[in-house]
Amino acid sequence: MAGELDIVRSEEYTVGEWVQTWFEVYAKPNIRPSTASYYKGFIDHHILPELGDIKLNKLTARTIQKLYKTTSKTTSESVKRRKGRIPASAALTSG
Repeated sequence: MAGELDIVRSEEYTVGEWVQTWFEVYAKPNIRPSTASYYKGFIDHHILPELGDIKLNKLTARTIQKLYKTTSKTTSESVKRRKGRIPASAALTSG
């Protein structure tokens, strides 16, 4: 994926390809380094293992909700308030 995302071709992308490109091209250049570090960790430790191999056009709200439920059990309340769950929602609605 050459540095840009084409939603028309969503059947060709996995969630992993999409979110990694979104992070590098759209998010990282526009956020603070500390926020980028948090996003990268969330992507690497939660999104990629749980959703990375799913084709983007096959991703469902139920699958994302399952990820949120799983991560809410392991993420402290202070982190949730401070950072929210922006990586998943932003990555999957941007581009």
